[in-house]
Amino acid sequence: MNSLQKTSLVLILLSSLFINGCDCIQEVSGCVINKKTKSRISGVNVMNVTKESCSTITDSTGCFELHSISGGLFRCPPMKIKVEVNGYKTKEVKIRNLKSKLIKLKPLKK
Repeated sequence: MNSLQKTSLVLILLSSLFINGCDCIQEVSGCVINKKTKSRISGVNVMNVTKESCSTITDSTGCFELHSISGGLFRCPPMKIKVEVNGYKTKEVKIRNLKSKLIKLKPLKK
């Protein structure tokens, strides 16, 4: 292997390390409440819109945490989530990485 080939190989390896290092671990959390009564809602489906395999359900206090790996060149992008449960209007919101959000769901009219 000549020196040009060695240099090319090293550059390729370094670039692949850089590209793989651009992934970030997104960590978001929040609580879901009834917009009208302000009571917390348990059993709400919370799903990462871009990765449907990344989902959870709110606990007995109406809170959740989601963790996902996302591509982000130099910074983690916000996570867009969909929040849905029977009896309430489905809502999509964005949460910045390492942040928490209070999500207010509007009850469906009876």
